[in-house]
Amino acid sequence: MNAPVIDRQQETLPDSRTLAASAYSPNLVIVTAFRELFENVALDAILLNDYEQAIAVIQGPGCDALFCDVGSLDGSGGGFRFAKRLRKAGYDRPLYLMTTEPKPHDETWAITCGATGLIRRSVAAILAVAPVSQPAAAATALQPATSGFDRLVVRVRDALKLHTGPVAQLIVEDAIGTLSRRYGFSPIPAAELVEAVALHIKDGRARAAFVQEFNHKE
Repeated sequence: MNAPVIDRQQETLPDSRTLAASAYSPNLVIVTAFRELFENVALDAILLNDYEQAIAVIQGPGCDALFCDVGSLDGSGGGFRFAKRLRKAGYDRPLYLMTTEPKPHDETWAITCGATGLIRRSVAAILAVAPVSQPAAAATALQPATSGFDRLVVRVRDALKLHTGPVAQLIVEDAIGTLSRRYGFSPIPAAELVEAVALHIKDGRARAAFVQEFNHKE
């Protein structure tokens, strides 16, 4: 079942879906002031920018996971207070708070408030923790292109760590999010992902060697 995008205009996501996107539960609810980050990408989710709307949606059986901005949408206490409110009301499904730059102390506070965790506000970060539909996951596992891309992402991240340190994970997530918006439901070319993250390697020769290494492998 296709989940609608709910806002004041009652817009709806396109009906076409890739197999990779369908592996993730379509019953994701995202409460954010940055809906442009999640529109027109291969992510089937309900997009909201209002806490009360979110409560109305998640009261039904169709919500498998909730993702909410840390920052306030209405001048109240924001995501931390919203997480507390939901847990107190008995919401027992995954609840992730999102921010631009996750910090360890913010993650600790998010969990204290009842959140499952604190993640970067991006499509890649959501897909990394989103519930997976078991039948679709089994079908996706048979697709070489999907598993191949997953392996590429891991290799790129690990190689990038040698140049940028632990921020490599965030760099890769950002690159995937940007390229997902560009390519929509089409596969992301491996070379473009490599080129995008390589821009964060300051040394020119090291950057060229990084790109050449992956071009040779791919």
